[in-house]
Amino acid sequence: MTIANQDESRKLTVEVYDECKNKLSLHQMCLDMIAFSSPKGSPSYNKLQKVLGQAKSYKVKLGGVIFRDNEANIENMLKGYGLNASTPEDPPETVLHVQSDYTFCRDCTTVPRIFIQTEQLDAVGEGKLRKNLRPCHDQELCVIWEYSDFHYHWMKDKGVHDSVMLLPMMHQSRLGDPKYMRPLTNRSLEVVFFGELKARRIPLIESFQNTLSNVRMEKSKAVAHIKRSYADGKVCLITHGYGATAAGETHRLSEMGRFGCIPVVETWSDQQFLEPYKKCGDVVFADYDNLLNATRAVLATINDKDDQLAKRVDWWRDGVHWESVLTTVYGTAPSAALKRRL
Repeated sequence: MTIANQDESRKLTVEVYDECKNKLSLHQMCLDMIAFSSPKGSPSYNKLQKVLGQAKSYKVKLGGVIFRDNEANIENMLKGYGLNASTPEDPPETVLHVQSDYTFCRDCTTVPRIFIQTEQLDAVGEGKLRKNLRPCHDQELCVIWEYSDFHYHWMKDKGVHDSVMLLPMMHQSRLGDPKYMRPLTNRSLEVVFFGELKARRIPLIESFQNTLSNVRMEKSKAVAHIKRSYADGKVCLITHGYGATAAGETHRLSEMGRFGCIPVVETWSDQQFLEPYKKCGDVVFADYDNLLNATRAVLATINDKDDQLAKRVDWWRDGVHWESVLTTVYGTAPSAALKRRL
């Protein structure tokens, strides 16, 4: 590379880094998602405003250890807005209940609620629509928080989108950070994959195992083992479990990104908000049949990826500033403002 080309490359790197700290940050992506689904004055914007307006405290219960990090993010949002965790003394009609598919109460029609849609809807959408999406939409004090624009457009076709706000709610950091960020060139595992060994995934896994020299592709849910593997992986793989038409598995992507491996991800059905992942998270999207070739291409240029390792990991770690999301969109809760005046 000539000196002129090196200078141009450095300039481009600086420009991209500035973008990733600002308009392509995960926090800005969150605000852009909200603005897309729920611009000020829209039905979903007004409905959440009404829900928040009745709430004086909150109770977040999504169900299960796997959601603890998501629960913490939601609590930070609500605390930042000015609400406190509920107590037994709080009037029931002023407690905001945040629920998931595992904790949803169809009959809780008189209390303010937010339903967190956590599931892949490609195979089970109609059932979820009957079970909780439409009941929530039909209730005056219930709104839906959805993580996928693909799902959002599906819900729009079903007529429930006026209760839906888009947010990257499945982003999480439940694995924490590695103790030591090993350079990619010094990592021993070429590819790491963790997930259910569905029938669709098995032929793909076998092709990776037969082609590459050192891969780890398992069902294991042992957190310490997963952390060690991601920290020693050059490429981290994500592929859909049931079919090519599916929303992005952002829960997996966000937890592996902090370990610095290059994510090679089966193409999402989501069409918007992809640029930050590609440009700042160094995510490589590929169709199912091209995942192996895409992985081999990344491995062939892995020596070039270490230069941006720290910046890439910092982008993931900076994440969404959950505590300021609701105040940016709605301002401070009336009850919180009243407390300050008093």
